[in-house]
Amino acid sequence: MIDNPTTMRIGVRGELAVQQDLIRSGYHVYTPLIDDAETDLVCETKYGFKRVQVKTITKMTTKSSIEVRMSKHKGTERIDVLAVYYEPLDQIAYLNWDGSRESINLAINNAVNGQEKHRKYFYAYSNFPQESYD
Repeated sequence: MIDNPTTMRIGVRGELAVQQDLIRSGYHVYTPLIDDAETDLVCETKYGFKRVQVKTITKMTTKSSIEVRMSKHKGTERIDVLAVYYEPLDQIAYLNWDGSRESINLAINNAVNGQEKHRKYFYAYSNFPQESYD
């Protein structure tokens, strides 16, 4: 057992969880031979292929939410779907990705102050988006 897994090992755990979830859901999933083009997986839907970037989150950023940093992917056109694997709950959120943001916050719990405006809940994105966001 590895006490302090590397970020690469943590990322692979997320990629495997997403692959398993998509395969269980009936999708065909393909992995690139070389993983250096911002695409971790390719998922075939009835509408075509989706390039998937997987981010694995191991802890909450605040008391009620997680933050997914995407600054190195901002402006890219090589990602169609962002899959966020939140390891403590073994849950995945799938978001259409347009490359316009540096980060995204997803609520896991209700806010302590009760704020709901502009709040995106992790659980609202449990289904893989088949159609394009165009």
